[in-house]
Amino acid sequence: MSPALSNDDIDSLTDTFIDMIESNGLQFGGGGNSLWSGIVQGPCRGAATESDRRAVLDWLNQQPDVLNTQAGPLRDASYGWSS
Repeated sequence: MSPALSNDDIDSLTDTFIDMIESNGLQFGGGGNSLWSGIVQGPCRGAATESDRRAVLDWLNQQPDVLNTQAGPLRDASYGWSS
């Protein structure tokens, strides 16, 4: 995130991110302040799809204060993390 953001700005951006996640029927586990790291999953611990992954990345890339985004490949967080 932009280093120019105040803590209140980061809180506001985080709240907006959570709203976007929930409005897409997703869940986010993780966190951070100026650097977020976490896992996005579908409802009820369901699997996120490639479409979900793209929606999250597209939203993040549209935020002017988000300077860099990265997402790894889709994985099964319960059974496929070591593969």
